[in-house]
Amino acid sequence: MTSTGQNKPLRAPHQFLRKLVLKTNPYWPFTEFNRLAYDAAVRTFVRKFRGSVEISGIYVRRDSAEDAWVPGLSDIDLAVILRPELSAAEEHKVLVRFWNGYLRLKRFFPIFEIKLLSEPEFPLWLALTAASHKPRSWALLHGQENRDLEADYSPRWRNRALDFALWVYLDLFPPCLAISDAYLRTEDLRRRAKKIFKLLKPILGDGGASAQQLSSDPAVLTASVLEALSLAALSVAGIVPHNTAETNIALETRENTVFVIVDDTLPNASLVPLIRSSYTDWPAARFAPTVLTRGLLTYLVRHHDPYTYEIFRTARLLHGADPLASIPPPDKPQIADYLRSRIDNVFAFACSAELFAEPLSWRTLKFQMDQALAVHLLLRDDWVAPTWPEVNAKWRGLFPDCSRAFDDVEAQVRETRFSAAREAFFYLFRPVSNSIRDALISSKDRR
Repeated sequence: MTSTGQNKPLRAPHQFLRKLVLKTNPYWPFTEFNRLAYDAAVRTFVRKFRGSVEISGIYVRRDSAEDAWVPGLSDIDLAVILRPELSAAEEHKVLVRFWNGYLRLKRFFPIFEIKLLSEPEFPLWLALTAASHKPRSWALLHGQENRDLEADYSPRWRNRALDFALWVYLDLFPPCLAISDAYLRTEDLRRRAKKIFKLLKPILGDGGASAQQLSSDPAVLTASVLEALSLAALSVAGIVPHNTAETNIALETRENTVFVIVDDTLPNASLVPLIRSSYTDWPAARFAPTVLTRGLLTYLVRHHDPYTYEIFRTARLLHGADPLASIPPPDKPQIADYLRSRIDNVFAFACSAELFAEPLSWRTLKFQMDQALAVHLLLRDDWVAPTWPEVNAKWRGLFPDCSRAFDDVEAQVRETRFSAAREAFFYLFRPVSNSIRDALISSKDRR
């Protein structure tokens, strides 16, 4: 869960089609048609891939009735499990064949969110991504069900729930606010706010009940989300609200993202119009500023993603004083906790559409390699660094052969030899991912 990337605004034709689907969905016969479309999509996916002997299981995540699949708003979550005895060459061949087949299927059913994992990784991934005190509901679509689903719990689920909720706010709210169509903007914001409130409800209990009111006013809704996130940060990490009596702070990070930092005690009478002006007065070509309370900024740079501390430290100040002046840098335990929270991403990326089926980004490959090796060095040597350049310099010094091979991947990307770059990166990345998996299994066995 990173907090620096943001989605692109939807184009007008896509907005029109989504609006049409959402407005007709509540009424018969469209409701029935959409249910049939869901069933057809799932059955088609299973038929296409059940013949692959390398796939041991396909699961679909069943949402609760109040959070059911809505065409135009949500995806169908699937987990595809690979047999564990595959060699790297066999696995690579399977992944290329799978994602090429999926791209053909996606032309007709662009509604799947897929996690592809090996059998030994699946229970680890379940535990690492657990964001509730209750297991998720997974239904087996193909293969033989095993006991891996029992691993869907972690004592750190509160941290995960808050991090997931904050990620939704940071990465998914700005694109929603940028939508020009008021109806779609409201529907998207309410859907994402509902997700945030659902994640935080087990943390806040009755204390978060007032935030469940899903206002149709984007500014009021965003203010309610900020309130719920701030309360959860207090509950999970002890981030105490405070009032500095300073003016609001505006800054622009290297990611070309603008943040407005406000006091935790800023009354709604002032917060709501500030939020409204942030998305109504901002140029349409850019996302509106993201409003954060000081408490949430503290949680963001010390817990949610400690590597953003350096991003904010070097940000261009547009108005007000340095927001980090009263926030100490993250310490080693906080950085270590963050890296452990990223292990599920390492597992998923090794087999992901982002690597095998989407436009290849050198920046993404570099981040994923730095992240995986940072986790590896933490588990192997108990070593962490507060910035990504330090991580990159460390592993390049320790693993010169890997460094040279990685430079070759960069050259292949720059020369647009993407197929060769994907394959070379997989053979570099998969051993690191496997070493992390083995270290986790070994530490679990010793307990």
